[in-house]
Order: sequence, then C-alpha cells, then structure tokens
Amino acid sequence: MHETNENPIGQGTPPGRRKRPLPGVDPSNTPEGAGPILESIQKNMGAIPTIYRIMAHAPAVLEASQKTSRALNHGLSARLKEIAYIRASAINLCEY
Repeated sequence: MHETNENPIGQGTPPGRRKRPLPGVDPSNTPEGAGPILESIQKNMGAIPTIYRIMAHAPAVLEASQKTSRALNHGLSARLKEIAYIRASAINLCEY
C-alpha cells in the first residue's frame, strides 16, 4: 500500500500530527449574528456546549446547525434521529 501525506476530508488527522482544538467563542464577546443564537441555546439547554461555541466563529454555520436541528426535531422520530446521528458520526470517522 502506498502512503501519502495527503489528508482527504473525512480521513482524520495525519500520522504524527496532533489535533489542535479551536477554542470556543466567549459568549460575552461573539461575532456579529452569533450572540442571539448562543443565548437561545443557553436558554434551552441551560449551558452552551463547546461544539456550539466553536461553531460561533462562523455564525452562518451556527445558524444552519440550529435550523437543521429544529428540522430534525420536528420531522423525525427519536429512533430515526439517533440512527441519523450515529450514521453521520460513522461517515465522518468521529472518535466519540
């Protein structure tokens, strides 16, 4: 098998390189457009999970994530939602 230094999307971190976590946005100092979304998440969940604080670096991504979440919550059964989350994690080689 031929090894390369290429890292195609979805193939994880190349050998020998450590992942560098992107720090989450401070909820008191957010990019324009992210503040109201983070406030809504805080109100609904009681906290702001790190993934949403990271997505807040790109408010359009955070907004799209919330729209997708609302659509899933209104259109799918709990069983189908769980299957979708597990499948997406497997496709993206998530380690958690």
